[in-house]
Amino acid sequence: ENLNPITAIATWRGPSGSEQDFGIGEHLVEVKSQLSTSDSKIQINSLEQLDDISGNVWLVHQTFAVNEHKTGISKTLNYIVSEISSKIDTDIFAMDSFKTTLLEIGFEADPAYDEVAYELAQRTFFRVSEGFPRIKRSTTASEIISARYVVDIGLISHLNTFENQFLGEVFRNEQA
Repeated sequence: ENLNPITAIATWRGPSGSEQDFGIGEHLVEVKSQLSTSDSKIQINSLEQLDDISGNVWLVHQTFAVNEHKTGISKTLNYIVSEISSKIDTDIFAMDSFKTTLLEIGFEADPAYDEVAYELAQRTFFRVSEGFPRIKRSTTASEIISARYVVDIGLISHLNTFENQFLGEVFRNEQA
């Protein structure tokens, strides 16, 4: 809501092969989502994913509850895509970019995506900096060419930051 439509869609970098899901100015945002019934372990997919050599890295961990009755504030995948589309439909370039990206990642609206709705259970924000458990490309021996590892979010909850701090830092210079 803070960004104009084309800028908002352009921040979504994950589908184009970027190490992080979103890039907003000097901030890189990696989003990890899982069901609220899952354990609190998240997979980091590369040495670069939490490396701050290219900018300030933020990790957003969110959990969702399944709501088969589709009540309350729960949303289906088709509904979420439709909701985003309705917010950007006044900008033909943003809409075209969004649709193209959805096709590139293999998304097509499907009635099956309306069968289950999801409701945000919790969202936690972490500024990935010194003290945050990570393996970084910039500090790893050059002979190690790749790595995947798992972080237990439950064990680092003391490192989280407030949503307002995240929003203030990431979007302060990015108003529409």
